[in-house]
Amino acid sequence: MAQQGDAESMWQFSPSLGASITFLVLFFLTTAVHLGQAIYYKQKYCWVIIMSGIWQVLTYIFRTVSIQQPDSFNYYATWFILILIAPLWTNAFVYMVFGRMVWNYTDDRRVWRVKAQHFGFVFVLLDIVSFVIQVYGAAKATAKDAPTDKLRIIFRICEYAQGLDSSIPLHEAYQYSLDSLPMLLALVAFNAIHPGRIMSGSKSDLPSFRMQENRTQIGSADAAQPSHFE
Repeated sequence: MAQQGDAESMWQFSPSLGASITFLVLFFLTTAVHLGQAIYYKQKYCWVIIMSGIWQVLTYIFRTVSIQQPDSFNYYATWFILILIAPLWTNAFVYMVFGRMVWNYTDDRRVWRVKAQHFGFVFVLLDIVSFVIQVYGAAKATAKDAPTDKLRIIFRICEYAQGLDSSIPLHEAYQYSLDSLPMLLALVAFNAIHPGRIMSGSKSDLPSFRMQENRTQIGSADAAQPSHFE
């Protein structure tokens, strides 16, 4: 168990094992509900929010293990990296839902002249770029040939970004209230008002790019045909 003042511990305070297990259970429950809702409403794109929940569950699995084995850098680094990356899945799902809302609830299926399909595509693409950058940075930071002392310094710089007198690294309440709790509430909110319930049926989904091309070709062919009234 992590104890404050332990020289070998990766933790600078005594983290709460109970709080970690609580969030682990809560994220597991909301993820399980999302899995059931995705199957019930038959919405394939909901795999994104399921992945968000799975990554949050993994985050707290490794955090819990890290609390029990505080001298292990691998467990500490894994949960630290996962908690940075997991919210990207939630962001991507929000963009995808927004695009479908524009498709279903606007007359011309546009907002500020931007097509519904482009909202999801552009924002998800930016999210993927952000994801790749964070994964690359995390991989570089946890490379096997990197000295452990340097790796620990990287994490300490992040923790003490506001100065040595900052209370943020010493109080996990900040991490729970400003990071984990908002992500949990986001998942629960999508449980309560599931996109598959308010935008049900296959016609509510965005058409694929192939379907869009076929529609464009059909429209062009119809326009090219001579009118019988000429």
